[in-house]
Amino acid sequence: MAVYERRYEPYQGPRRPVGGRAWVISRFAWDDFARSRLFLASLVAGAFVPTLGLLVVYLHHNAQALDVLNLPISELIRIDGSFFYLLLWPQHWLALWMALVVGPGLITRDLTGVALPLYFSRPLSRRSYLFGKAAALMALLSAVTWLPVLLVWLFQASLGGRSWAGDSLDILTSIMVSSLAWILLLTSLSLAISAWVRWTPVARLFILGLVSVPSAFAMAVYGITDRPWGLVFAPMLLVRDLRFSLMEDSLSQIGTAMRGGFPSLSAPWTLAALGLWTALGFLALMSRVKALDVVR
Repeated sequence: MAVYERRYEPYQGPRRPVGGRAWVISRFAWDDFARSRLFLASLVAGAFVPTLGLLVVYLHHNAQALDVLNLPISELIRIDGSFFYLLLWPQHWLALWMALVVGPGLITRDLTGVALPLYFSRPLSRRSYLFGKAAALMALLSAVTWLPVLLVWLFQASLGGRSWAGDSLDILTSIMVSSLAWILLLTSLSLAISAWVRWTPVARLFILGLVSVPSAFAMAVYGITDRPWGLVFAPMLLVRDLRFSLMEDSLSQIGTAMRGGFPSLSAPWTLAALGLWTALGFLALMSRVKALDVVR
């Protein structure tokens, strides 16, 4: 309207608190996730292994059901660290798949549509914007990693009693710490590559390559130097070692055999290396997401 009419009035309605504005970004990101049939199918598939774990735990503590089904599950499958490792391992792979499905498009669309100046012209800071995007992806990855496996652990603890829960705290620690480390790593790499690579198929290849390809390099370094320090460059192997090392005392012979004779770092060094990878991803993200780009 023309300025001389003097009928402009500022907005007088309710305002969302500053700390809650990032959740608007997360909510719209989740709306975008829900439009993908591949995402919904993957989310449903993520419940299969934990549901199977709940069934095994229930049968372990239900002698009548075992007699009816004539299944010696209590003799074949032990509820120990190896059992929870087998539950957690496919969930971590599923988290990688989910990051490949939804991660590259989180920031790419805003950059392609030149939407960042519009975002940041509102009362929304760059940190709130990035936090909202990261929170949406982290909530999704949590829903397919530590949350369902934690449910199985709590179910077993309720049936096994306080003695089992007290003896299995290392399993709980491994579930939580390794999953959160993996989630932070996938979130930082997915958002950073989404910000730097605008073509979604290529961005997915970059994410997959950064996570998996360095594993071969790490094994080559170990074969040449007989030192495990090459694992610092292989985030997937670092997460695997973290899962194993934190529940090492609860592993059965099967779990120890699964670990094999591969090189490994101690848990503190593994966490430090994963923290470095995550920090580098977030630094690359912060350097790319700006309200204004200068094109020369």
